[in-house]
Amino acid sequence: MLSMTRLMNAPVGVQRLMAITLPLIAILLSIWVVDLLVRDHRESIAEIVQKRERLGQLQSVARMEPALRNRDAQQRQETNEALFLSGPSEAVILADLQGRINTLAQTSAANVQSIANLPSIESAGVRYVGLTVDLIGTHEDVMSLIYALETSTPFLIIRNGSMRAQEVVGASGQPLPNNMYVQLDVFGALAPNQNSGGGT
Repeated sequence: MLSMTRLMNAPVGVQRLMAITLPLIAILLSIWVVDLLVRDHRESIAEIVQKRERLGQLQSVARMEPALRNRDAQQRQETNEALFLSGPSEAVILADLQGRINTLAQTSAANVQSIANLPSIESAGVRYVGLTVDLIGTHEDVMSLIYALETSTPFLIIRNGSMRAQEVVGASGQPLPNNMYVQLDVFGALAPNQNSGGGT
């Protein structure tokens, strides 16, 4: 009340100045408050947009998850196929392995004389099944077969081998390429979850 009394008793110039200044201050305060509210609203909208974009990204990832899982499973299967022999039983695996060795021998021009099962072995927690293979061929044929065995997939390991050469003379009396008599013990690893059914 005292301030209003002083203002009412103030000179006319002061009263006019106050009459102009007070509304301006009120307007500036109103603009400042409105600006704060607009800024806060803009920040809220920007935050909502960011959250929606993030949600959209998460939803995209969630939609991709089944495809990623399938690809991961496919990659694991391809890795297993490259590393391990597989089949419904050990007997089937050995029969498949025998057929594979015969096919590779024919491709290499080596002549398989006999194939027999070997007892399975275990090393570092991995079980291996194998065959002993007797074959005849030239040095080149035999080396070609060994290379094919050790580079094809699923990978095979030649654990033991023996060779002897025999000189062959043709009808004209000219020596023919030496035949190699070879015995190889060929093993392949079974997948970790492969059962041991079907005997050797």
